[in-house]
Amino acid sequence: MNYSKIHTFWGSDEYQDRRAEVEFNKDRYTVHMYKNNKLVESRLMVSRGVVHNETYAENAAENFVMGIIQ
Repeated sequence: MNYSKIHTFWGSDEYQDRRAEVEFNKDRYTVHMYKNNKLVESRLMVSRGVVHNETYAENAAENFVMGIIQ
């Protein structure tokens, strides 16, 4: 598979064990969410047939590392 990791986000304070990586593959973004360096979820940034953009993916990654997404 041909993909590019384009952003990495790191948690801090009580969420310092979190990391999220935004990946781009062809025309879609995926956010990989890690706790203690273990993948806990990968979310394809598509819902109801709508492909979301880079900003949407970045926001999801930030929400995870800030503890908004559990």
